[in-house]
Amino acid sequence: MGPKNVSADCYDHRMKALRGVLIKDPSTEIEIRDLRAEEAERQRLEDAQEEESKSVEKESDTHRRGSGFDDQDQEPSWSGLRRRGGGPAGSEDVSMSASVATAGMATSESTGPGIDDATKTKKKKKKERNPDPLLWFGVFVPASLRGAQSVFQQGLQDVVEMAMIRQRLIELEGRMVVLREAKAAGTKQLEAELSGMKLK
Repeated sequence: MGPKNVSADCYDHRMKALRGVLIKDPSTEIEIRDLRAEEAERQRLEDAQEEESKSVEKESDTHRRGSGFDDQDQEPSWSGLRRRGGGPAGSEDVSMSASVATAGMATSESTGPGIDDATKTKKKKKKERNPDPLLWFGVFVPASLRGAQSVFQQGLQDVVEMAMIRQRLIELEGRMVVLREAKAAGTKQLEAELSGMKLK
């Protein structure tokens, strides 16, 4: 039927927690964090910083180069291109690829940055994966699993609230003990003062 004991070996190592508990002050503040949202926010900030650094780098390259190539007479490097047809490297392959490259630059200039934005959003969509373990079961997740997950999340909230209430009760009990002791000491002192007055 299944394993008798469930341990860490039974889980996929890619599994990550969706919720976390942050204890700021043990007596008053316990917070449940949504780790998935925090991870998405962190990824968004990293992407923004990466884009900013790329734009700064691109601007510095543009300032260094001026209006294009450093030297108009010098041909760009074609060492990264693959030669086809077995002809020498300097023959029509280079001229063909140069015309394709200039046509590509003209196309990108005419269409503007819209294509780049579209490809970036597609890449971002591919990067973003929902770490929800229910999605490992495919599109048709059993209703019992969805229900169990929502009940567990609600139970986690309830447990945290109960732990906070328990901690407050323990603090109140401690205060009551201190106040009772102070009251007992105060009554003894008052009784001693009153008995001293009666003797005089």
